[in-house]
Amino acid sequence: MAIDLCNSFRILTLCFLALGWLCNAKNPVNGGGGFKGMFIFGSSIVDNGNNNNIVATLAKANYLPYGMDFGTTTGRFSNGKNFADFIGDYLKLPLIPAFADPQTKGDAILHGVNFGSGGSGILDETGLVVGKVICLNDQIGNFEGVTLPELESQLRCQRTEILPDYLFLVAAGNNDYLLNYFLLGQMIQSPQSFAAKLMSTYSAQLQRLYNLGARNFLLISVYPLGCSPAISKGKGCLQDRNAIITIFYDQLISMVNQIKPLMPGSEIIVLNSAKIIMDIVNNPNSAGFTNVSDPCCEVSTNGLSCKENGNVCDNRDNYVYFDGQHNTEALSAAMATKAYSSCDQSEVFPDNLHELARAHHIRYYNMKFTLCTTSKMENETIVLQYGHFHKGLFGFFVEDPPTHTFTPKFNLAQRKSSIIMNNNNSNLASLVLFLIFPFLLLTCLPLCNSVCNKTNSKTADIQGMFVFGSSIMDNGNNNFLNTAIKANYLPYGIDLPFGKNGSRFTNGKNFADRVGDLVKLPLLPAFSDPRTRGVASFHGVNHASAGSGILDVTGSNMGVTSLNQQIQNFVDVTFPNLQAQRPECSNIDLLHNHLFLFSIGSNDFSTNFFQGGSRNVSLEFFTANLTSSLASQLTRLYNLGARKFAFLNIGPLGCTPMARASMPNKECNEALNYAAFLFNTQLVQMLDVIRAQMPGFQSVVVNFFQIALEFIRNPSFGGFSDVKNSCCEVSVKNGGGLCKRDGNVCNNRSKYVYFDGLHPTEALYGIVATRAYSSNTTTEVYPFNIQTLAQL
Repeated sequence: MAIDLCNSFRILTLCFLALGWLCNAKNPVNGGGGFKGMFIFGSSIVDNGNNNNIVATLAKANYLPYGMDFGTTTGRFSNGKNFADFIGDYLKLPLIPAFADPQTKGDAILHGVNFGSGGSGILDETGLVVGKVICLNDQIGNFEGVTLPELESQLRCQRTEILPDYLFLVAAGNNDYLLNYFLLGQMIQSPQSFAAKLMSTYSAQLQRLYNLGARNFLLISVYPLGCSPAISKGKGCLQDRNAIITIFYDQLISMVNQIKPLMPGSEIIVLNSAKIIMDIVNNPNSAGFTNVSDPCCEVSTNGLSCKENGNVCDNRDNYVYFDGQHNTEALSAAMATKAYSSCDQSEVFPDNLHELARAHHIRYYNMKFTLCTTSKMENETIVLQYGHFHKGLFGFFVEDPPTHTFTPKFNLAQRKSSIIMNNNNSNLASLVLFLIFPFLLLTCLPLCNSVCNKTNSKTADIQGMFVFGSSIMDNGNNNFLNTAIKANYLPYGIDLPFGKNGSRFTNGKNFADRVGDLVKLPLLPAFSDPRTRGVASFHGVNHASAGSGILDVTGSNMGVTSLNQQIQNFVDVTFPNLQAQRPECSNIDLLHNHLFLFSIGSNDFSTNFFQGGSRNVSLEFFTANLTSSLASQLTRLYNLGARKFAFLNIGPLGCTPMARASMPNKECNEALNYAAFLFNTQLVQMLDVIRAQMPGFQSVVVNFFQIALEFIRNPSFGGFSDVKNSCCEVSVKNGGGLCKRDGNVCNNRSKYVYFDGLHPTEALYGIVATRAYSSNTTTEVYPFNIQTLAQL
């Protein structure tokens, strides 16, 4: 009876309308600009007063002449409105309050919050020269820890339901150059390396926001700092400084294109501030400006900020710069107009904000829901086409379009239901829903949930697993090879429950072992072990070899087994053994429910590219060659019948203890991290292409890079206390990469991220494997988790 009732389209429709009432009862009115609100992050470009109450900072604008055309001194670094204010005007939003304002709580946050802090940057250390500021990481932390929980409480909805209706404006990077690189950074790294460092951090910050539920982003690129009065000093734009800014923009576009596949459903717009401002500087009359080189206000001795109560120009609308660095209200308005309406992709990429808002507005009117159904109605979809839901007397009412129909339309032939709900009579509909809502909630939801739970009760069906890769996966294959890269001695394996010296490059189980536990498989034997034949290979075989790579040349002088050879061993030995065990099965039937697990590529960078093996080619070309080679290797396995693949992407290579050892203050090597990030991005793109071309091919990518960085940046999140040092005493003979034989070892191993100079502890492997198996966050495992893969 319950299933029959849940199969009824009318009951399902009423259930969804009731849920829509609950989740939208207090949603803010969409003012017609496409978004319900805006959350703002960045520096003084958008700061509207957050620095006012920070005592130990020089980056303040809470005095005249700042704000003289706004009506009061609010803390904006301009004579009037700033860029974010004008974007809010275009989106028909009220002024967004500052996070630091004590009144920014309750209903005040429904249209958004401004977290911007003058002097801050993408990097945590940027801004220290001006005192205490709120770096971008901390701004995001304030959003996640304070504003978002309160917003969920106000709207009585989950963040993933709320945040897609908001714009996330991020204006960061200027100070990373002005107060960091131009002061100190040039002495220690190239512009390309510094930009790559920024991109590595920035991409993680954007993905963190995405992971919280953000979907729509407007990124403001760095200004042409070489033209600002503080740097040019009236001598014209410094082209060498502006050329460095161009590198930032180019890498920003590249980074956005790379992370988009990792952020399904996201829309990212980049405003090319440097081009827009340079066009005005080069042709000021076309935009109504007459002075493009001098500050409008009398600047203080630092050359950056206005002198308190100092002189100020009268014709402020004709000036580009108000102080030594910041825009006048007039320039901010011009830039916001470009962001909202320019059709020039060299100014705003790939589309302008108006197009993004319009597209979101359309999606807002055509909302798709996947319903809880029985097997007879699998993957049914309801499309609700309606006006703006927002707070009303009894719930929600619909304000647009102005008709008064409520017409259910069912097209069973297309297995699709479309409900068109419009109004002027919507308050009556709201009253009806209010009266019947408790009945619907108590009746429909348990019934539908029982069906959903029944549908989702399917358990994992992985019959076996074949493992390929390097030392992260190796469980003893190198013991039987003529190589020095071995882990067959203590303290390796010190915590293994099945005996010491387990030949894994960690203190206990490795990633492959942990995944095997989760899919309920026994420990897999190593291929090189002579006993791994016949029935011993029934549940799978581990072919991984420490030191190996995608390319044959990687590790070729160390006596390890390359990925090509690992696959060849599977073809020549392991697969025939499996066929002998199941002669009644075709190849596809035999391998369909076996998982092919990979972790490969890190050695191609660390012991090949960065050791000079391929330095005659660019990093981008080398990385493309890796993914192309890997695609060919996967195709070979697919042609044998393999269908289910899982990949542990490359971790943050630059943050291992061995990599840190050569860096000042043991900081991460961002060049290594960027190489890993580049490969990981191209890996996802390559797999998406293969999936479209090979019927039945299914793959999962576990974002080891992001998960590990999460704990490196916030150790307590994973229960760690040491993210920089190795747990074991490392050997100087191998450069600090491996443990010293029978050397000292830490007692609190579960508190360490790294066991030796290169490899994680069992504790980190356990967390990563658990997320690989069950996380529903696509930035951690894409496009779905291993548990879902097992059920396909």
